[in-house]
Amino acid sequence: MRRIVKHEECTELATWKTHNPGKVYNDLDGSVRQPIRKSLLKEQHGLCAFCCDRIPKEKFRNAHLFSQRDFPQKSLEWDNIVVSCEKKYCCDTKQGGVSIPLTPLMKECEKEIKFYASGRIEGVTERAKITIKTLGLDDYRLCTMRRVALQLLAQREGCDPIQEVSILSDEEKLLLIQAINTPDEEEKLPSFAPVLVNFVKTLIDYEQISSSETKF
Repeated sequence: MRRIVKHEECTELATWKTHNPGKVYNDLDGSVRQPIRKSLLKEQHGLCAFCCDRIPKEKFRNAHLFSQRDFPQKSLEWDNIVVSCEKKYCCDTKQGGVSIPLTPLMKECEKEIKFYASGRIEGVTERAKITIKTLGLDDYRLCTMRRVALQLLAQREGCDPIQEVSILSDEEKLLLIQAINTPDEEEKLPSFAPVLVNFVKTLIDYEQISSSETKF
């Protein structure tokens, strides 16, 4: 996961809620749901909130962190809505009506889920393990996609194969993280960018660079 910093809710949703007090998400029609999706996609730099794959054009859906079934009163809260890909074996499709204990709105999400160059994923905490299972983030197809994305991203940054990342200096690794975290001209990030960032961070000796002013 990549931490999502929420912006202001889209105008269409805010206006609809003003004119429809007491309503829930299921009362929305497409004229409001579509602007919500587009605002969320921009907010998330084009990535699925859960697997962090780049979402193909018009192939996405609104998802709730706290399920609509158990928390109907939260179904229209902007901080409870994210945009997900439409893969059949993971993310919102897999989640169903279950809430997740570790969400992409929590800063801890980038520390409690660990990624490996093989594409494998591991939950560091119990809530991370539950979230991975609930969302199907350990599906073998996703593991394969992450492994390929890691290799391609490494090649793009001049590190081929990916194992060569480990021989970079810590300063070079920080610059690599900055490059990966920089959106393109469309304000989008590459597929699985947070996975490579997570991987590179595990290779950095932060004690030796504690005085560095480089930010990421």
